[in-house]
Amino acid sequence: MKIFIQFLILFSISISAQTVSTFAGSCSEVDHSLINGQGTVARFYNPSDITVDAIGNFYIADSNNNCIRKITSSGLVTTLAFSPSNFPVSVAVDSVGNVYFSAGNYIYKINAGSNIANVFAGNGIAGYVDDIGTNAEFDTPMGIAIDFNDNIYVADKFNHRIRKITNSGNVTTFAGSTAGNVNGDLATAQFNSLEGIEIDTTGNFFIADTNNNQIKKISIDGLVSTYIGNGTQSYVDGIGVVASLNQPINLTIDSNNNIYFVSKNSNTIRRVTTTGDVTTIAGNRYDGWGGCLNGIGINAGFSHPTGLVINQSGDIYVADKVSNTIRKITGLLATNYFNLDNQINITPNPTTNSIYINFENFISSKITIFDMDGRVIQNNIISENNTAIDVTNMANGIYLIQINSDKGTVFKKIVKQ
Repeated sequence: MKIFIQFLILFSISISAQTVSTFAGSCSEVDHSLINGQGTVARFYNPSDITVDAIGNFYIADSNNNCIRKITSSGLVTTLAFSPSNFPVSVAVDSVGNVYFSAGNYIYKINAGSNIANVFAGNGIAGYVDDIGTNAEFDTPMGIAIDFNDNIYVADKFNHRIRKITNSGNVTTFAGSTAGNVNGDLATAQFNSLEGIEIDTTGNFFIADTNNNQIKKISIDGLVSTYIGNGTQSYVDGIGVVASLNQPINLTIDSNNNIYFVSKNSNTIRRVTTTGDVTTIAGNRYDGWGGCLNGIGINAGFSHPTGLVINQSGDIYVADKVSNTIRKITGLLATNYFNLDNQINITPNPTTNSIYINFENFISSKITIFDMDGRVIQNNIISENNTAIDVTNMANGIYLIQINSDKGTVFKKIVKQ
């Protein structure tokens, strides 16, 4: 009953259509190389993460080229530094322009104004040791976040912990213990192969708890809780723990504290509002390799996006790994507050055999019907008004219908009798 009430009180916020374009790179799985240049002239080889500095320059962990690339706000790509270890996977920049990245079991630092990467923490051995600089040990460090005081936080994947590194290189354990799925205080909380980490404007941490299929929150008072995701490895939009995630790996947060995240096998960009409402804003969900297709919202295609960042203008830039491309998503912050419920009519309701979807002022693209436990009953793609959806084979009861459109997402109740 609680889930049913949550959906009934949902007030959707529609946004202008999210437009996906190519910012830099080839948009091709096979056209990869190490070529600098403007925009689509440049070439990458499996870029895995992206961050942005205070003046709008982007930094890319270009994994298979074994280097960190820099892209100006106008799209000029250069090579900033080569990585002494193979396959840099994550990158972050502090308030003064120092760039940090993870590769192997090291954390590297590129001093502002330099093009040389030096070991900042870690000795390359897969282990778990809190200590100073190269005396410390990590086990597959992944995502990096930097707080307001330029302390560094690392998602230490196979240690299932968040490690903190001070400016002087002192490595300690910030949160987590052994592998598991336990909320609570920092020392007793458990994560499972966490990969992504980000900090919002008020100092809360959000964690892509990958193998738990959840995004966790660490509040400023040090309590770990489940923010979204019911732990089932699946793909269901919804509110809070009604939503299902498919191994989230990276996330970014906008100035309004909305979260945007990518998952291992979904080829989509999903958004979480401050009320915990999870929707898909871009990308057509492919379970395979996907593809590099520019377009509007869920009509666009990605190929294993692994990193993303939102800039000061409110545009998202995505490291679309397998397509060897940096993609750009615009139209996120042009918000038009009207209730989508008023734009959609479902008849007859209750129904016995079919329902008809009628909508105004937008193009509806995808219909998903859930039972009250959040299980997907059927999916439909619709392109015309007054489309009939056959519900004959559904058992009698109450269902929720999710309607994804170019204006946003809304849920409606339907009754089968």
